[in-house]
Amino acid sequence: MEKHSRRLQGKLCRLGIYAAVGRVVNFKGFSCVYVSWRSLMNVKCTAVLMFVFYVLLPAGSAPLPGQAPPAAVADQAALAPAVQGKIIDWVCEKLNANYVFPDLAAKMEKHVRKQFKAGAYRKNKSTPDFLSSLTRDLLSVCKDAHLRVSFNANPPPPDSASDREKEKARLEQLEKDRSENFYFRQCERLSGNVGYVRFDKFADARYGGPTAVAAMNFLANCDALIIDLRFNGGGSGTLIQLLLSYFFDEPVHYNNMYIRNRNVTEQNWTSAHVQGPKMTAQDLYVLTSDYTFSAAEEFTYDLKNLDRATIVGATTGGGAHPVEFHYLRELQVELKIPHGRSFNPKTGLDWEGTGIEPDIKTAKEKALDVAHTLALKNLYLKAPAEQKDKRQWDWQYLEARTNPLAVDAEMLKRYAGQYGPLRVSWAEGRLLLLEPGQSQPKMMCPLSDTLFVIEGISDIRAQFEKDDSGAVTALLGLRADGRQQRLAKSQ
Repeated sequence: MEKHSRRLQGKLCRLGIYAAVGRVVNFKGFSCVYVSWRSLMNVKCTAVLMFVFYVLLPAGSAPLPGQAPPAAVADQAALAPAVQGKIIDWVCEKLNANYVFPDLAAKMEKHVRKQFKAGAYRKNKSTPDFLSSLTRDLLSVCKDAHLRVSFNANPPPPDSASDREKEKARLEQLEKDRSENFYFRQCERLSGNVGYVRFDKFADARYGGPTAVAAMNFLANCDALIIDLRFNGGGSGTLIQLLLSYFFDEPVHYNNMYIRNRNVTEQNWTSAHVQGPKMTAQDLYVLTSDYTFSAAEEFTYDLKNLDRATIVGATTGGGAHPVEFHYLRELQVELKIPHGRSFNPKTGLDWEGTGIEPDIKTAKEKALDVAHTLALKNLYLKAPAEQKDKRQWDWQYLEARTNPLAVDAEMLKRYAGQYGPLRVSWAEGRLLLLEPGQSQPKMMCPLSDTLFVIEGISDIRAQFEKDDSGAVTALLGLRADGRQQRLAKSQ
């Protein structure tokens, strides 16, 4: 602090105002300017004081309440090569002790130290910027999508924290997860009695378990189930075990996990008992995308290798290594280290760096319709004779909507007209049906040149009737049970 006071005095002297204003003193850790009453009588001196306090006082002074937070200090500190070196030393120490592949940890250390020595990080202007460059250099060696060094101004309490502090942090996280419904977004019954559930994170089963159980029990009576993981980036393995247990009659060995710093291999098995009925007979379909990652990938990989589900969508992200977090708290640095690896008991392999190839590849946006159509088709193929017609209608309805038959536009235009209370129109290359009292028409999707399904109405088909000359004369409403209604064309 004395050094800081002398520096401020030097600034005042160079401006030729030190003698007029007074002297710099140290008061309770702050550098202050002492001013005599005689000096204050000079109006010009007041302007000098304002200049000193608002311009000359350096950013490194002790912050007052409301001033720059610690993050700003950390950002400035990261510019110092010595601090960058300290972070690199700490990161390399943690990697060598914990990273799943020791040989790669050594190679990462060699590379980033070489980069540091060459001055590669001098251009970085903030802590986040430096840590981003450091992460990029680490990944250039190991290609591990889970590895990350990042800035974290609010890390969780350390192990040395009081029980009260830890409980406070736990409750805050629990409230955040609860407010997100433990990341369960949709749970519904689609046409044809096909269940659908979307959840975007594998929450810890200790807290998210009841929500997952409620979803499984709601869907238990469906004839097939679609599990949407297109927006799921991973989470806790405890929920993997809970959900998988609903799909197998007996305990199944579904995964192995090797943890390097403990040198142990853990086996993962499904549970014999679940809350509510199991779903062991239903066909399963898992939707994936390039965002599907980590725990969501393990869930997908487990079902795929157990021949229990059909995977529909895009190749997944490719992160198979479990992680642990380390914190350099004085510099607000967070290190996410992959400290183990998964390997399937059947294949001995994992999906690290490659992702999981779907059984049916399609665009993310189309995956749900493709899986739903496939589920309905398989239900039709397996249905007993007395259910064939109903199952065929369910399947054809979705098939026509997702893969409509190409019909000559001039023929479709001839169908436009009034049929009793219904109005059929042609607009923008589509045939539309408007019901009485409705403002929005429904799209008509062709099954053949004359037979159509109506969007939003799965149990009725519309068939156009023609006379011997080919003129359109009527619209028939057909039902699966054989009933029909004829509406003559009036114009």
